[in-house]
Amino acid sequence: MILSTAPVCASVQKDLDHLASIVESTIWRLESGIEMPGQKHDDFMKTAAQQYELTAIAAGHPQLLEEDYYRLGLSFVARHFNKYQLAKQLLQQELAAQTIRAVREWFTRELADLELLIQNQNTEQNTAGQKIPRHYRAIIEDLKQLLAKSGIR
Repeated sequence: MILSTAPVCASVQKDLDHLASIVESTIWRLESGIEMPGQKHDDFMKTAAQQYELTAIAAGHPQLLEEDYYRLGLSFVARHFNKYQLAKQLLQQELAAQTIRAVREWFTRELADLELLIQNQNTEQNTAGQKIPRHYRAIIEDLKQLLAKSGIR
């Protein structure tokens, strides 16, 4: 995860705060229809990745382009747009690379949550029985609390 590539002086907690802002700005850009001049994007992942990259660079947080933050951030963007299968794929890649047990367990819970969202999306159940998607900020706060309990600042 994030921990393997972070400089010694970096704070994972601060990076997660920055990640929330980058995700929010990326979502805003995508919802606003801001695109690269002269390009039309039909591929959600490609468009979201470009917007995420531009947002991270413009905000002065190139560390959020590293694989783990990158996949995590894009999974939040995909989740926001109900692209649960894509969000799941990105988190599965993160889980495969993760070495810290508590964080692996966290990813496993998040993947189970996404699986429920996928099932609800596929079965078109009535709204009373559907799982309500959590906001990415709540998910990031949950991860931050887990990391703090694990002694990762």
